[in-house]
Amino acid sequence: MRVKAEYLNKIEIQWIQAAEQETARVLVVSGVHGNEPQSMKGTRLLSEYLSNPENELVTEILEGTTVVTVPLINIIGEMADARSCPEEAVEVEFRDSTVIVQDDEKGMYKFPSGWCDANAGWDTNGTLVKEHIARLIEMIAPTLIIFNHDWTLTQGKIYAYGPEVYDIPDIEMILKCFYPTSNILGIEWKFIDIIGPDFLNFTLPFILANELGIPVLLTEVCVGEDRSPEITLAVNLFILAMYSGAQIGDETVVNRILRSLNHDGKWWTR
Repeated sequence: MRVKAEYLNKIEIQWIQAAEQETARVLVVSGVHGNEPQSMKGTRLLSEYLSNPENELVTEILEGTTVVTVPLINIIGEMADARSCPEEAVEVEFRDSTVIVQDDEKGMYKFPSGWCDANAGWDTNGTLVKEHIARLIEMIAPTLIIFNHDWTLTQGKIYAYGPEVYDIPDIEMILKCFYPTSNILGIEWKFIDIIGPDFLNFTLPFILANELGIPVLLTEVCVGEDRSPEITLAVNLFILAMYSGAQIGDETVVNRILRSLNHDGKWWTR
């Protein structure tokens, strides 16, 4: 059955309100690429984690910070198991809760007609993902956006866009808990890349940071591990804790996160 893509275009939003006077709003988004399920699971874990009012770290983060999570912003891409996203006027083949595209149109090099990579640009980006993000920005007025992604390298990385996030202290520390500090060639791994305004970069995060003035952190977590969603959760918690200035006594933020996630015996570090 052929249907307009916009008819399938729905997203799940969880608004976790600051407990005291709000000083920051963080928008956490995953599923920009519809074939990246691990980061979607990780963002859902974050929503669940932040919903526990008995957790000391949660109460510290939410004292002055509102967190809005969108675990899957490219629902049609996810239905097609495809990286890209259609534009509003496009019709798609919909069958048994699945959007049908050719196998060679699911990756990053070839897209179905009327689809494109939702992570590309802003003015030229006509995807349904871009429309969602534009509405969310208008509704939420975020002071920081976190985009969670999967990738295939056996490492993790954070990309920082906008001067406001360059000074978040020790932001790469949490990734060092889960990944080797050097690559397979023995070269020291760079866990954070700062993408300044002088870079030739036309991705969505770059435009948001440098043209709309919204700082962005983009996380990349190795997709090849069973614990990838939990690592996404840990990275997001660390960013939120450091950004909100959470105070948890003498214990470091990293130790607090690892301890809180180790209670079921399923967590380990490298």
